[in-house]
Amino acid sequence: MLTAGTGHRALTHNSWFLSVILEKIFGHNITNSNGRLVSVRDIGEQHILEDFGGRFIPSAQDYLQEIELKEWMVMGRGAPPSFGKLVKKTERRTVEL
Repeated sequence: MLTAGTGHRALTHNSWFLSVILEKIFGHNITNSNGRLVSVRDIGEQHILEDFGGRFIPSAQDYLQEIELKEWMVMGRGAPPSFGKLVKKTERRTVEL
């Protein structure tokens, strides 16, 4: 079960995000308040390590293999939670027209 404030970790607190996404967003380095160039990847790694007690940086696979499959994830049976919200918004707009 994901709790408020921790669900983002599955997408951002993993080795794939560090190696593929982070530098595309922030660049390779930032300049700190002392004028020193600091590696964005080093900052990301430090942050993730701190979140996991300094013990590890999980892979994306670590998260994915722990996800409980739901019907909507398998061949589109059922619908994801966001689908219900989308349908309600569409119905409201239709009624308003």
